[in-house]
Amino acid sequence: MTRKLLPFRGEISGDLASAARYFFSRRQRRLSLVAEEKEQRIEVDGAEHLLAEFDVELLRQAMVNLIQNAIRYGPRGKAIRV
Repeated sequence: MTRKLLPFRGEISGDLASAARYFFSRRQRRLSLVAEEKEQRIEVDGAEHLLAEFDVELLRQAMVNLIQNAIRYGPRGKAIRV
């Protein structure tokens, strides 16, 4: 379902949890490489499904920004939980 929603721009109704996992999986390798430099690891956990209205592009930007900030400003050797 998420893959069908992602090409759309703007606000949609859908499964926010699945969309967030999809965005992370697309960037996981690159973000994990950066995190490993600080001996950090990224862990993904959360609700299986979460129906909501959200903006696809804003969700993507927010997730990338939050994870990058957690890597940049988080303590060395700690887990980053998403």
